[in-house]
Amino acid sequence: GHSSAGLTQLTFEDISHPEDRDSVRPLFEALLAGELESHDTVRRYLRSDGSVMFARRVLAMGDDTDGRGQYILLQMEDVTGERLARAELRERQLRDSLTGLATRESLAYELTISTMPRSLVVVELRDLSRLNGVLGPSYGDQILVQAAERLGLCSRETDLVVRLGGSEFAILLDDVDGSAAELVAQRAAAELSEPMIINKTSVRVGASIGSTIDPAGTEQLEALLQQADLALRINKGAGEHSGTSLEPTMLDCGRRELLLKRD
Repeated sequence: GHSSAGLTQLTFEDISHPEDRDSVRPLFEALLAGELESHDTVRRYLRSDGSVMFARRVLAMGDDTDGRGQYILLQMEDVTGERLARAELRERQLRDSLTGLATRESLAYELTISTMPRSLVVVELRDLSRLNGVLGPSYGDQILVQAAERLGLCSRETDLVVRLGGSEFAILLDDVDGSAAELVAQRAAAELSEPMIINKTSVRVGASIGSTIDPAGTEQLEALLQQADLALRINKGAGEHSGTSLEPTMLDCGRRELLLKRD
């Protein structure tokens, strides 16, 4: 870099990102001590204007054949564009492009990192495929957007509202005994029973709702979805909008019913 006094010598630590500087010196010491032959990683660096650059850094020890001693060969490749593109892609994958809600993948990740008692409420919009056929897919998209907004209104600030795909949504709640899930499910049933105005057309959709509780916080996505979906099917068969809790007896009866229908 330049200063009023002329050239200013910069060390490798100077251009490294502040959060990565502590790893620079031990790495060079390990290379000089022969503990490492090479090192290949991506690290952050600071440009002269203060902006952050991601660079792939390859370090390797060299031995000068002319007898001038060892040296460290450094190769750097600017991968900032690639890193930003990957971050943008990941953000898109974790957010549904139509509704802006979290996706199934983000729900699975949340279940993995959390071990708190929780409940999962599953909401399925009714007759969406029929409405798509009658009104057109653009109407269906607007119904999904409005449903997402209503689910956001009836859930709590700490809840995670997810679009599972198609006409299915889910709400993940911190919940010890299922009471929070019951309350949110009742709110969702009430919100979604109200007509939606789509291009000046009043449309009634309604929803089928089911939930399950995971008091130990250990169940993973597929198990919770299977249980909540079974409760949803039982509630739908009973003609209810807001029945939610999956009891062990319901699970046994539901499995027997499914086996009977299959046979």
